[in-house]
Amino acid sequence: MEQELREISVEEFEKIYQEHLLWLENSESGKKLFLDNVIIKFDLIDRNLSLSSFVDSRFEGSSFDSSSFEGSSFVRSSFEGSSFVDSRFVRSSFVGSSFVDSRFVRSSFVDSSFDGSSFVGSSFEGSSFVGTTGIIWMY
Repeated sequence: MEQELREISVEEFEKIYQEHLLWLENSESGKKLFLDNVIIKFDLIDRNLSLSSFVDSRFEGSSFDSSSFEGSSFVRSSFEGSSFVDSRFVRSSFVGSSFVDSRFVRSSFVDSSFDGSSFVGSSFEGSSFVGTTGIIWMY
């Protein structure tokens, strides 16, 4: 059974994000970021969200510019109309995700998994998909 998506606010995200930064630094007061089944209608610019989880989530025209999501999971998520400029998604999973009408500039998706993902209408400029796996739909 599919869970209902819940929209989160910028304020709620900031609190969770600060705990995640502490977790990345191996702080006992930190907590790994899990934001599965959420709707995010704001930008995630210049963030370190490595090893985070956004499974079954929807990003509505969000910008991920200058952010790092190394080793993160975005399985079955929607990024339609999103922007990825100077972003790092190395060793991340995007299985079954939609990137329709998104923009990719100088971003790195090295060693990531995209099986069953769609990039219909997306533009690419200087981005790296070296070592990625999966079938990608471009039409």
